[in-house]
Amino acid sequence: MNKDVSIRITGVHGRGEDRDTVVSEYRGLYFEKNSKKYIKYSETDNESGEVRNSMIVLEGRNVTVEHKGSTDAKMIYEIGKTTRSMYVTPAGSMILEIFTRGIDIEERDNRISLTIDYDMGFGDGEKQPARIIIDAREKKSDD
Repeated sequence: MNKDVSIRITGVHGRGEDRDTVVSEYRGLYFEKNSKKYIKYSETDNESGEVRNSMIVLEGRNVTVEHKGSTDAKMIYEIGKTTRSMYVTPAGSMILEIFTRGIDIEERDNRISLTIDYDMGFGDGEKQPARIIIDAREKKSDD
């Protein structure tokens, strides 16, 4: 079953005085296929107008976030594991390294919420603590 959803993504990066929080909201689609759960949405860069298509895939306790468009990335979150992927931008590519400390998934009738705690960095550089909170709610007819 496909559901139109309102998606709110809160990203918190860094620590102490250098901590940065970014909140973004999107419209998207939630569906299940082959025992996986998907949240699909598009985002438009305010400056360039370029579109980036994004997909969040939940498979058991693992989460994959994939972006295609103005930047390409596939971030894999597996508790207790370090994963590496390419982060491709118009300026060049970098190796992204993620160590996942925890994943909390909460599902209710018309809502799914994910909280992922991880350390992230590029290549062999210093890793910074981060948290992403993804909240997808079934869109009401008046939204």
